[in-house]
Amino acid sequence: MGWYAQDTWRATPKLTLVPGLRYELQYGRTERYNRQGHFDYAATSPTNELVPGLDLRGGFRFSDDSNRNLTALDTKDRAPRIGLSYKLTDRLVLRSGYGISYSQAIVDDAITGMPGYDRSTPWVLNPDGEVQVNLLSNPFPNGLSQPTGSADGLLTQLGLNIQAWRHNNPTPYLQSYSLDLQYELGRETVFDIGYTGNTGRKYSFGASRNMNQVHSQFLREGLALNNRVPNPFHGVLTAGPNTGETTPRHRLLRLFPHFNAVGTPRSDKGASSRFNALYTKFTRRFSEGLTILTSYQWSKTRDNASEDQGWFVSDGLRDQFDLNADYSISAHDIPHDFVTNLIWEIPVGRDGAVGSNMSKALDAVIGGWQVSGIVRFGSGVPINVRAPNTLGVYGYSVKRTNITSEEAVKLGNPTPERWFNTDAFSAPGQFEIGRAPRYFGTLRNRINTNGDISLSKFFEFTETFRAQLRGEFFNITNTPTFGLPTAGGQVTLGSGAFGTVNRSFRPPRQIQLALRLMF
Repeated sequence: MGWYAQDTWRATPKLTLVPGLRYELQYGRTERYNRQGHFDYAATSPTNELVPGLDLRGGFRFSDDSNRNLTALDTKDRAPRIGLSYKLTDRLVLRSGYGISYSQAIVDDAITGMPGYDRSTPWVLNPDGEVQVNLLSNPFPNGLSQPTGSADGLLTQLGLNIQAWRHNNPTPYLQSYSLDLQYELGRETVFDIGYTGNTGRKYSFGASRNMNQVHSQFLREGLALNNRVPNPFHGVLTAGPNTGETTPRHRLLRLFPHFNAVGTPRSDKGASSRFNALYTKFTRRFSEGLTILTSYQWSKTRDNASEDQGWFVSDGLRDQFDLNADYSISAHDIPHDFVTNLIWEIPVGRDGAVGSNMSKALDAVIGGWQVSGIVRFGSGVPINVRAPNTLGVYGYSVKRTNITSEEAVKLGNPTPERWFNTDAFSAPGQFEIGRAPRYFGTLRNRINTNGDISLSKFFEFTETFRAQLRGEFFNITNTPTFGLPTAGGQVTLGSGAFGTVNRSFRPPRQIQLALRLMF
């Protein structure tokens, strides 16, 4: 639910202000029979009573009639905004604005957040990274885990993989701001120059984080993490990898050793972003229905998560305890973007300069046509480079490479066979997470070029009913994508694709016809 108020106030003949305020509430998801729950990170675990000497936290809290929402209601979503325009001269206007807007709080599928009612049994094959157990001949020696509903309370899914919804999951918000000057060069000709930017906070990471990852400070112990030690959970946990008489030492170094992986949903908040851009725009309206608009933008985008569906850009955090380690150029960073488009209402027909006296039948065929086109040139998006993940058993999902320097990555004359300098990369050690940025500006796909021309016509049958016939011709030069259907592309150090761009181009020309009815 949302409420808003807005006013336009002409303070002086030259100054106009547009203040506004919006307040909204996004209620947490409910389930008809309260068959859902969140993970309470601070709850005292009943496991402490079963294993003397432990002081563990974490367990599920289930919805009930007095608290039915999966996530708590955020009551602080106030969104002020202010816009102004000031007439400096008869031809020059200054415009500026600032505002806060809130985004969708939950982006996950509806099936998530149902611990106890949605149960899976993990196949534990290689718990310490060295000795294989539970072979295919007997993959589930303790049987299959059965749904228990909410009966187990804080002990629900003990020892297993869990999805840890936070109850306090704030609404993501964006602060936007701009300042520009608009100058009238002449009749029907306008030039704009300005700055625009935004800052995002509390956004979704888009990819699950394992909150039960072994802290990076322990990685210096190396193979000693695999040393088997007496298992205090023997006889207490009946499922998962931590049930034997002994257990690898790294299992007891985790925040929640009484669970296996503690994965967050895509909607888990905490990601940040920043966008800044300088732009120019030229608009000219000619006679006979021709309009041309040309713009150029120079910008920079930085974040530590670029999508609410992280797989789309092969996103992921290397260390969930250090979110700043992956704050870098965004997967969608396009520093230079040049666009020109035109619209020409062909002046032929009963409403045009040519053929104003033609018959309705002839006008229906040759009158009222419109040609539009757009040409775009933009920087290529960054490429994601990873190292083979040797830390998966310790809860890490991504490893980055090491590089000598960002400038060393770039080649003066790249080719599809050698797009960047592979000698600038090196694989981190087995117990290192890699030092290279998540994305960096010197490693990108090639320049994006796009052309689109369309021819369309409206057929007006009555005052309330008309149809549009539209044909489009695309001429697209695609970027090398390393064979992956992602926005940024990804290569892995040591794989066959490393340093080679696959020529997996789509057809460069497409023709499309469409018939649209409008009422």
